[in-house]
Amino acid sequence: MERLHSEQFVAELQCRKPGAEFVAKQIRLAEAEGRDVTPALSALAEAPYLRDDFLAHWVRFYAADLLRHIGNDGVRQALLRRLENRPTLPKFYRREGGVRGGQ
Repeated sequence: MERLHSEQFVAELQCRKPGAEFVAKQIRLAEAEGRDVTPALSALAEAPYLRDDFLAHWVRFYAADLLRHIGNDGVRQALLRRLENRPTLPKFYRREGGVRGGQ
């Protein structure tokens, strides 16, 4: 049971960067096309997902966070840059099979 929780935690951590990059890419695309970003963020923030779909969880989380700052372009742009520059996890989190005790 402990290993399952450990593997789920690692999977959740591994999905943070791809989720952030996906949201940032969608917003940058909308901006480049001259579209209002609010509908794109709303759709991402409200997308249904399964309980263990960590990527969808982070996409929803980041989109909702950006929506809260939709009227403040300076803060929204800073958050967007932070999403685009989210660091990659250290190798011990990216190892095949997740974290193992003591390694």
